Amino acid sequence: MANLTGKAILDIFEEMLWKKPLSKITVRAVVERSGISQSTFYRHYMDIYDLLSAWSEYRWREFWQRLSECPDRQEAEEYLFGFCKRYRPVMKHMAEGIPVDRLAKMFFNRSDDEWALAAWLFDAEGEPVSPEAQREAAAFCKSACVGLLFRYLYDDDAEAFEQKARNTLRMLEKLASEWPGVGRQ
Repeated sequence: MANLTGKAILDIFEEMLWKKPLSKITVRAVVERSGISQSTFYRHYMDIYDLLSAWSEYRWREFWQRLSECPDRQEAEEYLFGFCKRYRPVMKHMAEGIPVDRLAKMFFNRSDDEWALAAWLFDAEGEPVSPEAQREAAAFCKSACVGLLFRYLYDDDAEAFEQKARNTLRMLEKLASEWPGVGRQ
């Protein structure tokens, strides 16, 4: 039952994020909308930011699971852009409610294993990547993705952004093809 309540709170929170910035969402509003007591809310989450972290973790796991199931780089890229387009309003509302350093920390706190999956997008045409090169590429991807995310959220022309992002991906592919250790395992 506790897991169902926690999931229901996450779902209500996401519905609210679709409609308004995080700064306008309160624990009281989540409680009222969820039909639970404040003590039930606080049994699951410390505050609205803890709820945001839990929601982000939930979506993050779902995102990486789906990305890991993509059979090739093209499908992974399409999924990435589709996800970003679909969740842009939510991401923007989330970003408008928390300090930039806290938002960046949410991304930089991810494990290198997760970012290694992002690095897979830039491997050398499917050739093996050494573990050391993979870690370096993961760290690079982490920085590049956070930068792209902020650019995406604050660029008013979302359609033009996709072309800019695709250009950036091509540049990353070029860099990856010249990365020491790529294809030389």
